[in-house]
Amino acid sequence: MLKLVSCRFRPGLPDDMRGNCVGTETNSQWYRFRCVSSGSFEFMLTPTGGGANYDFALMKQCPCSGNPQIFFCNNAGPMNPPKFGETGICFDPPATFGVPYSFEFAIATASLVAGQNYYLFLNNTSGNGEGFRLMMVGSAEIGPSQPQHVLTTTLIGKDGLLCPCEAFGMLISKLLFLIFFGTDRTYLWEVTPGFSGQNIIADIKNYYGPTAHIRYDEVNIDFLQPGTTYNIKCTVKDECTGTIAIANKTIKVLNYIPDKDSTFRICWEDGYYTYNNVAYGAGAHELDRKTNEGCYHLTLNINPYDTYVKEIGKIPLCRTQTYGICGSNFDYKDEGIHTEILVLGKGLKPPQSCDTSMIFEIIPFFSRA
Repeated sequence: MLKLVSCRFRPGLPDDMRGNCVGTETNSQWYRFRCVSSGSFEFMLTPTGGGANYDFALMKQCPCSGNPQIFFCNNAGPMNPPKFGETGICFDPPATFGVPYSFEFAIATASLVAGQNYYLFLNNTSGNGEGFRLMMVGSAEIGPSQPQHVLTTTLIGKDGLLCPCEAFGMLISKLLFLIFFGTDRTYLWEVTPGFSGQNIIADIKNYYGPTAHIRYDEVNIDFLQPGTTYNIKCTVKDECTGTIAIANKTIKVLNYIPDKDSTFRICWEDGYYTYNNVAYGAGAHELDRKTNEGCYHLTLNINPYDTYVKEIGKIPLCRTQTYGICGSNFDYKDEGIHTEILVLGKGLKPPQSCDTSMIFEIIPFFSRA
């Protein structure tokens, strides 16, 4: 049920595992197992030849993570040096394993929770040539370790096209999916083209996190060369499992091109013109624009046509007469000037689409005697 998992072995170098009681010993291994039924757990580790010093730590998260959540740890030396004896976690070693009490035991019983992965870290197992035996007892049921998931990542930040003024101090971040077995990651950031002799056309700040102590999951990048397409690559590695995920992003820094003026006419009743899904009213508007051609300044002029007015004149009406126009009827009681009648435009674009305001005056024509 235990599964040996390769960590970041560095034989001959200190501190295979950080932040624990076993200190700076080397040549370490760790084992992952899963509790499928909650209960008690004890174990005993016995050197095969008696000449090896085995320290241990039991934790709830990957040993290479930034927060392994150690809940048992022992690095005690032997009671009868130079002979090394049994070590482990046990409340009553004589009764459970038939060995005497010693400082090399954590005198306790661990409680495991169903569904939780656990990690047993053993120090100095691969450097002494002795070997060991591992015995486990308790009411907890141990099953296969939780399967590993695929590590995937993507990059977040501005996409696509950048003007030169936007290309300085640009923040690019990673976004991980299905994170598993701790949070220890290293990140290698690469930008192509990058450094070219003394001609630096891309300057990467916070360039590389060489170990899990220094994790750069985001970088600030200056893209210094207009007219250049940059390819950004981030290689993310989970140091606990060796899993690697790669994310890529393409950024194009545009050149500046000459400024432009554009004029659009609207009907007086429309009130605005829609340009790139934004409504602009009458007048001049100053816009910064970028296309595949480059970056430029645009003066957008919105000019309305004058109101179209048609004067019909005076309409004399007798008591029995009516005057009809555009579906509306008037009689002598509607005496006065009328401007409420509009004739709708028939075209798709101004000026054909503009409405015409009709003006006329109704004058009663009859004898008042």
